[in-house]
Amino acid sequence: MSCTSSSVRAGFTIIELLTVLFIIVVMLAIAIPVVQRMRESARDVQCKGNIQQTCLGLLGYEAAFKCFPSGTTGLADVVDFDQADARSFLSPESPIFWKKAQFASYWIQILPYIEQGSLFETLPSAMSDPNRLYVDSYSNGAPYSWVGDDPAVRAAMSTSFPQLFCPSDTMLNGFGKTELAEIARQPCFDSLAATDGYLGATFERKSTVFGTNYVGCAGVHSGGDVADGRISLFQGTLGSRSRVRIKNIRDGQSNTLLLGEYLGAFENGKRIGGPIWCFGTIARGRGHLPWGSGQANESGYLFGDPVDSSLAGFGSAHSNYINVGLADGSVRNVSKSINLLTWYALCGIEDGKIVHW
Repeated sequence: MSCTSSSVRAGFTIIELLTVLFIIVVMLAIAIPVVQRMRESARDVQCKGNIQQTCLGLLGYEAAFKCFPSGTTGLADVVDFDQADARSFLSPESPIFWKKAQFASYWIQILPYIEQGSLFETLPSAMSDPNRLYVDSYSNGAPYSWVGDDPAVRAAMSTSFPQLFCPSDTMLNGFGKTELAEIARQPCFDSLAATDGYLGATFERKSTVFGTNYVGCAGVHSGGDVADGRISLFQGTLGSRSRVRIKNIRDGQSNTLLLGEYLGAFENGKRIGGPIWCFGTIARGRGHLPWGSGQANESGYLFGDPVDSSLAGFGSAHSNYINVGLADGSVRNVSKSINLLTWYALCGIEDGKIVHW
């Protein structure tokens, strides 16, 4: 009897290899978006946690001083840009020359209440005094001095901590040398055009400085959906040199913003800068072109303002919403599709509009 041996086939055919590769590609196509959503969800949770801690710091300040801190210790009044001196914001001869005020942010004032007391102790007392203008109290009448020239303040500009940033955005990398870093942000409005914005001052620096994704709500542009002389009704909780008490929030703490997310100023789709976290970190509910207006690309608007706007207010790196902190200490997200007048009602402390959302 004779035996025959059969050869054993080794390896895979091309069809089998292609089949396996196809299955791997399909699995990756399913898994990658899921992983990305999970990561974004984790970043969103962290963002909300940052806002929650900041709200608690603001409420801690309020408990100690019986009022919320100023959003910025700038000038007390909204400046009418039609006035000649408004254009002299950068001029030492102007009555509203920016160096006459500290323009310190609410962040500086709440440092001891967010476990950053050691950083607060390094700063001069002139930085956080909300009661008098800097030039009157500390500079011996010299309008050319500025609290930011203090070496400790310069060091603080280049210092950051995680609570300042939304992890979904790249703001945590700081402003580079080519980006504008604001050191003063003063609300202003044009009574003829019924629009408003900010007078700002920037400075040149040799090192990276840091902004923040969380800015205080200074109210509503010009008082609502149209220019309105009752602008005080649309004041925000964290305005310029304001001292808002809880009793002043007549719309209810759960209906009023303390702060919200912010992306900075953009040009041609690229961030060109924003305020340093130490100075002038305020924004206002503003604009007249909400998402869905049909006037422009809907995705190009941040709560009424074009993305490519140096005056852009609240906005976020999240796809369809921003996270906000309310005056009762709670944190919620505001949808991209919110009615603009509802948004205004959330930004004002006593406009008389109770929001159901």
